[in-house]
Amino acid sequence: MQQQEHVWHLVGSCLSGDASEEATKELQEILDADPLLKNTVELLFHFFYSGREENPAEIEDAWKRHFNRMHSI
Repeated sequence: MQQQEHVWHLVGSCLSGDASEEATKELQEILDADPLLKNTVELLFHFFYSGREENPAEIEDAWKRHFNRMHSI
């Protein structure tokens, strides 16, 4: 049980941006040894980062660039 708690502590540290280089490397080694856990953690990271709000100005700029490219074809 302590190993599981340690893994999730490492995951939490990585998600919050507080993980040291050693902790990040340790988590990667643990995940490389356990494909199912690696898949679970990758999904967690995907959902965590995909839920962040985008900057509306960046979205508008990207749309304008795309629109301009489409009209230049």
